[in-house]
Amino acid sequence: MRAVYAKHRCRVFRHVEPTVRKNLFDENTLTLIGTEDEISSVTRIETGDRSVRIDHVRGTADHGTHIDPMIPIEYRGEIILQLFLCGYEESDMTETVIAHAGGEARRLVPEKSDDASSENMSTSVRKSEDGWFLKVVAPEGADIIWQFQAGGKEHEVEADHVVGEAEIRLPSYMGNRLGICITSPEIFGGVEHKHLIFGEVGHPSGRHLWSRGTLYAPKLADQFVYRSLIIDFRPGDDFPKDLRSFDEIELIAEQGDVDAALTAMNDLGVKGIVTSLSHAGRPGPRHGDIVLLTPGDDPIKDETCSYLLFRDQDDPDYPERLEAAVRAARSGADNLIELPWLGAATPTLTSSESQYGIAFSVSGPETRKSKVFTAKRGMLPQRTPCGDCREFRRCSLATAMPWPERLVPGDECTIKNAFTKKNPSGSASKRPLKEYSSKECARTAITEKRRAPDPL
Repeated sequence: MRAVYAKHRCRVFRHVEPTVRKNLFDENTLTLIGTEDEISSVTRIETGDRSVRIDHVRGTADHGTHIDPMIPIEYRGEIILQLFLCGYEESDMTETVIAHAGGEARRLVPEKSDDASSENMSTSVRKSEDGWFLKVVAPEGADIIWQFQAGGKEHEVEADHVVGEAEIRLPSYMGNRLGICITSPEIFGGVEHKHLIFGEVGHPSGRHLWSRGTLYAPKLADQFVYRSLIIDFRPGDDFPKDLRSFDEIELIAEQGDVDAALTAMNDLGVKGIVTSLSHAGRPGPRHGDIVLLTPGDDPIKDETCSYLLFRDQDDPDYPERLEAAVRAARSGADNLIELPWLGAATPTLTSSESQYGIAFSVSGPETRKSKVFTAKRGMLPQRTPCGDCREFRRCSLATAMPWPERLVPGDECTIKNAFTKKNPSGSASKRPLKEYSSKECARTAITEKRRAPDPL
């Protein structure tokens, strides 16, 4: 295995309200190059005082201050893993780096690449009556990569190689975020344009939720111009009045309600916006795309499962369901809708909008007690039982807003109990999730990128 330092120029475009926010970064990259076995066994990389944790299951690189997608790719018969060192100082570019791989700490001396980073490329994203489009002008050529998160895992799909000009429709992957990378041909250094369409890396979801007559917002400080919506369909429910303002919609309904869901959408004349329809059902021979589990069920292998999908957090069995989800995740299950929340980065909360919780669960009826507690927790946390709670971060991700009354802590907190419950061996787990580092997971990611179909 070897390593290479290179300079890199990055332009970031965040498509948020009220206008596109643009940033220019001249940053360093650190690239590891090796065999598939070597790269798939890397779990941590140290440079200077910085340590980056590699999660091959989720496809992420956790820098401590931020999380980036991390998908190993094939290049000239070898496998590369590239870290973008945004926010790092020159003092972090040490003469040696340490790669923890296969249970060993390997000391590497990085080469330095002097590839030029001349920028001769322009990109933009626009919306028209026909949808959203990416325009690229790249006389020297550029690669387009769609980045999205689905099921708590980062994915990259190579869309096209452009020489000259091209305009390409944005895909609807129904993931929790969507981003675009347009890169120059250089593997070391080079130029990259990143368009953040909606959502944040390391955040459970950037999508909105319509459930039980209420529109719930993602826990993000910025509201993106591109709007993705999940509808928890129940017969007789009204739809949001601004339904046409959403760019993509995923309908999720119980199997017996699918026909009613499609009829309701057709009656509103918004059929073209619905890009996905998922069935939810109980375990059995005719279960849906999403298998709804009870606390006594184990996750079903090779199926998408959930203990908490659209649950009312004021239901009496909610704490038991949350505990079951945490227990399943700790046991190694990687097919739960709950996983993005259990392993997410610290959320950036919106101000006063209603927000969904773990697995798109909702807060239930608002009471005076829940309103008072929610306000105190947000503005004066030291005056609530949450003031010095070590589970505050995960709890913020897991709990819908406003807080349901049943979860307001008194002598004990059911959310904290679910996260700190002793595992079957009798010792409390120190992590919310099992640490994954299997070679098979990394190989799957490499294969997916290598064989990714053209989505257009």
